[in-house]
Amino acid sequence: MPCDFHPILLVLGNKNDLAVIAGLLDDFSETGETTALEQRGVTSADTSVQLIEQGDHKPGMWQSQPGSADLVWYLTRDMAANFAQEITKLAEGKAMAGSAILECEVLNEIRIVVSLGEYEDEFLTGNAF
Repeated sequence: MPCDFHPILLVLGNKNDLAVIAGLLDDFSETGETTALEQRGVTSADTSVQLIEQGDHKPGMWQSQPGSADLVWYLTRDMAANFAQEITKLAEGKAMAGSAILECEVLNEIRIVVSLGEYEDEFLTGNAF
């Protein structure tokens, strides 16, 4: 969701979808292998997100280039494991709705909001009003 002040990546899904995201992060925490989220069915085909082991780059999600819609998510394996646990807790909980905010607490990073049951289709497609 582009925004002048606080852009976010909004990831919506049901409990099974969230399990896929958690699994992807678990896999990354074990291998550190670069992963394209859209190829794993986590983001839409028009949103490119590369999950890359942090290395020398500051952690968090960033535009690949200024003004680009392509995103790069730099994480350590430990961060990925912690995020997977947060998403698993949300997916396996008894609540019908909720969200997890995934951030590395770095100034100006793009936050990831993983949401379960908080948005209706009409709101997302602009037909709510």
